[in-house]
Amino acid sequence: MRCPECHTTMQNGFIPTGGGMFWFRKDQPLGSVEFATDVPGTFTWMRRAKLEAYRCPRCSLITFRYGKQVQTPESFEHR
Repeated sequence: MRCPECHTTMQNGFIPTGGGMFWFRKDQPLGSVEFATDVPGTFTWMRRAKLEAYRCPRCSLITFRYGKQVQTPESFEHR
């Protein structure tokens, strides 16, 4: 996959999400009833969710699709 900003080849990996991830709108007023929205596929009960991700070493951009988890080798499970 190529970086959408600088077109460098991105590194494939994953982002571990322990207790899930939440989305906050930038324009949301403080004290709003709508506080945060959970990001689907980032919370699991027994194992840590791992979202497939791509990282650009040149521009420090990470991109991922939520809800898509990856399977990792056993050696990564205990890190």
